[in-house]
Amino acid sequence: MVKTSTKRWMGAMAGGVTLVVAAIGFLHTPAGRPLLARVGGCPVGNAPPARVEEGRVRAVLQTRGAIAAPARPALGFRLDETTLADVKAWASHHGARCVEKREGTLLQCADVPSRAIDGPTADEAAKVDDVSFGFTPGTHVLTGISTLRYARAPGGAVATLDHKVSSLEKELGEGKATGQRDAQYLSGGAYRTAVVEYRFRDYMADVTGMNLPGRGIAVREHYQSARVD
Repeated sequence: MVKTSTKRWMGAMAGGVTLVVAAIGFLHTPAGRPLLARVGGCPVGNAPPARVEEGRVRAVLQTRGAIAAPARPALGFRLDETTLADVKAWASHHGARCVEKREGTLLQCADVPSRAIDGPTADEAAKVDDVSFGFTPGTHVLTGISTLRYARAPGGAVATLDHKVSSLEKELGEGKATGQRDAQYLSGGAYRTAVVEYRFRDYMADVTGMNLPGRGIAVREHYQSARVD
């Protein structure tokens, strides 16, 4: 059973580097962790914060772009400026349930009111399943944000994807798209994935939709500082 699941997962990864990176990101979300455990777990799950940060810096240097971003949108937060204390105050204001991990370099918030992330026009009753914030060791300055919404019907997932991509396009222009951002494609099989990514010298962003078996279409946003030198 594990071998079969692993083969299916590896098959889903065969669509290119962009899809591999997107899938790895999903495997580290609450929706994806059961699958991650079945294929061997995360090699840095118990690593000290400084080592995790070293790995992040190496990954950024290998994947970032060559030119500076015209803007660095991050859901209203300021990468490389917002602090852990700032985010905790934001969470308290919005009634978000958050857990601090890895010596203050990770803050994970569950069932966050959508209006806290998407603005005052969002559905008052809607929730974002998971919002995670990454911080530098010691100084606790914001380096990245990820959001996750799962158990979405195909039509609703595509609407969310389109809205998020449209918002980024207004500030950054057209991103690199991989996979088909439509309901028929995403609902057509397990691990079907659509990604729009941006790679600048000082900023990276991804919006991803993935068909997770038993979870529906999951939608993930990821915004990360690439200022590492």
